[in-house]
Amino acid sequence: MAAQNSTNVEKETPVVRPRTAARLAAVQAIYQIKMTGGASADIIEEFILFRLPVVNDSLGLGAADVQLFKDLASGTASQLSSLDKLIGSALSREASADRLENTLQAILQVGVFELTSSLKTPIEVVISEYVDLTHAFYEKRTAALVNGILDKLATVRKQEKFG
Repeated sequence: MAAQNSTNVEKETPVVRPRTAARLAAVQAIYQIKMTGGASADIIEEFILFRLPVVNDSLGLGAADVQLFKDLASGTASQLSSLDKLIGSALSREASADRLENTLQAILQVGVFELTSSLKTPIEVVISEYVDLTHAFYEKRTAALVNGILDKLATVRKQEKFG
């Protein structure tokens, strides 16, 4: 039996995804803002100073894009009411945004904010990122719901832009 040559074994390099890390942190910040009722500016600052480095090290996504995190978290926090209306418009008549589980609400709120904001992220990337984030917390069915809501709102966005 031949000995395995250690030089042929490739080490796995962690995938650095600073924008994904920023999106995840923004969802967590929005969740905390909603659950604690704390001031959004204070919670966002706390994340930047204390939580982003810890979260990023533990998940292996690399350092978060701090500017994207700030844009997403502060923009979402300032528009929660209008974002919930948009989310509600994409749900069935029997459902409403406030009846969704808190983590799911935060994922959708940040996702819809990014989708409708002027951050210039391609629609397909926004949808893919938030569906992936949903998979980290929920089963396929919930990820499909997020995909459906974001896709429906993206279609409306495209129609308003080009229609």
